[in-house]
Parts: sequence; structure tokens; C-alpha cells
Amino acid sequence: MVPITEAKPTSAPHRTERLDPAVTDDGAGRAMIAPDFGLCLDILEKIALETSVERVSSAIAENLIALGSFTLGHVLLHRDGTLQPAAFARRGEPAITDAAEIPRLSAAILRKAAEFLATRQAGADLGRGDGEGDMYLCQPLYKGDNAVGVLVLQEGTARSAMTSSDFALVHTLAPHLASALAAAMDFDELVEGNSRRRESEEQLQSARAALTRASQRSVMEGLAASIAHETNQPLLGIASSAAASLRWLRRPTPNIEEVVANIEDIKAAAARMEEIIRAVRALAKQVPPISGRIDIDDLISEVLRLTGPELALAGVLVTKHLAASGRTFAGDRTQLQQLVVNLIYNAIHAMASRPEDRRRLEITSWIVDDVAYVTIRDTGSGIPDEIADRIFEPFFTTRPEGMGIGLSISRTVAEQHGGSLAIRQTGPEGTEFLFTIPDGPR
Repeated sequence: MVPITEAKPTSAPHRTERLDPAVTDDGAGRAMIAPDFGLCLDILEKIALETSVERVSSAIAENLIALGSFTLGHVLLHRDGTLQPAAFARRGEPAITDAAEIPRLSAAILRKAAEFLATRQAGADLGRGDGEGDMYLCQPLYKGDNAVGVLVLQEGTARSAMTSSDFALVHTLAPHLASALAAAMDFDELVEGNSRRRESEEQLQSARAALTRASQRSVMEGLAASIAHETNQPLLGIASSAAASLRWLRRPTPNIEEVVANIEDIKAAAARMEEIIRAVRALAKQVPPISGRIDIDDLISEVLRLTGPELALAGVLVTKHLAASGRTFAGDRTQLQQLVVNLIYNAIHAMASRPEDRRRLEITSWIVDDVAYVTIRDTGSGIPDEIADRIFEPFFTTRPEGMGIGLSISRTVAEQHGGSLAIRQTGPEGTEFLFTIPDGPR
């Protein structure tokens, strides 16, 4: 927007004349004459070669100043309710389109320009407007009912006064100039829109690439964390069996049978680690589980046997109420074992702060309508309501040493088998998890 400055005081007479093209008098006592249509066509041909607002405004200012009695010319565009400078030309010099370099119009001329635009009438102001011209002409530019802008054309002190032919020329050109400027504004908006669209597309592609990288990184981090979490127990078993083997070998009379038994345990733990890594990789890659027929109660009993040493070490009393026997379900045995293992270790950690005589684990199973139900209940301190909805999120944990992976993996296993895993109830006296496994082909 053109900065407004106060008009300079002047002792010269000051009066405004409105020009009506329908009369033969210009209001200043001068007779109107027909415009030079050859000049009109020449100007319009030059302007028609341009497309952008900057080039069209520049062409209008330069070509109008080159004709008639005008010395200075401003092209103001009507944008956002204000008149903003688009181009300025001085006779014999190239037009200026940089708003920062365009000379300021006085506050008086700006007010008159806005008034003439509002009334849709051209006007000639007699008297010094801004110290550079003896007289200036304001010509509103309209395309239909839409205000496009205003031309402010000034005569110089060293030149003859404006003539009726000048007024007639500008008035005749006005609707065509307005159309050219409106088309240029539409063109600039289209170019800017396309540019923004290209930028948006580039930003979208960049965001997609970043998202893909972040997703891949997250998958790799999750896979690494899952493997570390799931192989922790077999590794502890291997370390324990190896230490026991060394003790048996270092005795005065080595017990080879015990050493062999421990080595068998190490071999079994290594095989289990291999199965765990396979299962975790399958989860990460969304590979369907390896189907087999599984007795849910047998699977639970096997997991309790595997986790027995840890349960005993933690002082946890286990109670079983298993009623899903005599029927098998389709599923991946290793993944379902890991689901139960994770829930058992979660219970052990939840009860760690309880007195040892209050650490109880209760496992119950039953079948209803071809669906196996299993609950695992502990006597820990429960899960606060404010985090109950987040405990299945990957990497969410309330324990400083925890990884936040176990429950997330367990829910994924249940869902990949067509079932579910949820908190059945929780409170100050403990938490009960429920998971379901429906029967069906996998």
C-alpha cells in the first residue's frame, strides 16, 4: 500500500472537476473532442503483448506518459480494500514497478483517487497536488462491477496544460486497460497457485519420504527392541545352565550327567531363541503365523514349567484353573507361548513391591462357542486409570528398566490369531488380563 503523507500547503487555487464523457465540455471550460483511435489501438497492442501484472502496469504507465500532456503516471491497483502502487513512470524514463522505489503520492491525491474510484467517475484536480504537477487526472478502472484500480496522470510545470484529447484518450482506454489488468491479476494468481501447488507437492513428497524413513527406522528400532526383550529369558537360562555346568565340572569328581543335562538345556534355550527371533521377525513383517493345532491348557502348562524358576525366585504362588483341555486351536505355538510368557513376567514385575506372602498369580482358561478364553490375574498394585489406555502402546512403560514392548507384542500376537487382549479389570488389589483365541484356519 502506498504510504500516505500529508499534502504540502499551497496558495494555488484548488478545485476539483468531475469529467462526464457524455458532454462536450470537460468541466474546466475546454471542449471535449474525439480521441485518436489510432493512438488507442497502438497502446492496446503494446499492452496486449504482456501477461503479468508487473509488465502490464509498466506498459500502461510508460505508454500513457509517452502521449499527450502527461509527465508523471501512477498505476494503483485495488487490493484488499486499499489502493496499492503497481507502477510509476516519468516521461523519458523506464517505468518503476518496485513498490519500495515508487515515489509517494500525497495524502490529498490518494483521497481523491479513492473518492473517484468509489463514485466511478473520472476527475481532474486543478491546483498543485504534490509539488510536481500543476494538474492531475484520476481515472477509475472497472471491469464490469469490479474495481480494478485507478490511473493518476499528472502534467508537468514545463508543459502545456492537459487537453480534452488527453481526457478523451484516457477515458476511451480505461475499460480496456481495466480488462488487461484484471486478466493479468488472474494470470498472476494462476501462476502463484501453480507455484504453491508445486511447492505443496514437493513438500508432500519430502514429507512422505521423511515419513517412510521414520517408519523404517521405527520398525528397525521396534524389531531390535522386541528381539532384545523376547530373548532375554532364554539368554538368562543359557547363562545359568553354563554356570551350573562349570560348577559340576570343577568338582573334585566332575558330574558328567549333570553337565550333559545342562548342555541339553542350553541347546533347548538356543533353539527357543531361534524360534523367538523368527516369530518376532514374522510379526514385524506382518507374516501370517505358522499354523498348527494347539491345546491351550498344554501350552499354558509348558510356559509355567519354563518360567517356574523365575516365579519361584520371585516368591509368586501360582494357581491354575484350566478348563480348555481336550480341544485344539489353530495357531503359532511359539507366538502364543510368548504371549503367555510376557503376561506372566508382567505380573511378576507388578507384584515386586508386594510382601512375598501376597504375591499370587491365578491363571484360568475356558472355552465358549469355539473361542478359548484365558485370564491371568496378579495381586499387584493395579494400573492407574490415567495410563490404562496406553499400556499397549509400543515403548510405553512405567518401569525405569522396562522397554515397553511385552504387552504391545502380546496384543499383536492375539490380534494376528483373530483374537484380542485387554485389561479385564484392575484395582488396588491387582490386574486381570484376558486374551481370546478363536478356532479357525490360519
